[in-house]
Amino acid sequence: MSDGDTGGKGVVDHGPESFRDVVARPAVYTLDVHTPEQRHIEGTDAFVPYDAIHEHRNLLPEEDTPIAVYCRSDGMSREVTEVLLGLGYEEIHHLAGGIRAWKEEGLSLSEHRFGEPGVRADV
Repeated sequence: MSDGDTGGKGVVDHGPESFRDVVARPAVYTLDVHTPEQRHIEGTDAFVPYDAIHEHRNLLPEEDTPIAVYCRSDGMSREVTEVLLGLGYEEIHHLAGGIRAWKEEGLSLSEHRFGEPGVRADV
């Protein structure tokens, strides 16, 4: 799908600007899957390494929740979009180019660190 296309179900690829708008929506659950942990986009709800999604399934929201996923360059997050589809998620937003693209647009990152897979409890 094209940048920001919201028609239908499945995975929607976004550039940094439209991904920022998606993450700002209160109903969207934002997930960083890069390993090792990196600085996160402000509003990130959880950090789960891409290769531990099944192990940490309890950290993910219900399948009818829109989910936004990213990593450093988009390789790990692209892999996770397929896993999320297999788990039954129907609305998945993906940051094409990852944090690298985000930083190239001059967008800021959060100082929050999870330290281990988990859900952010302070927001």
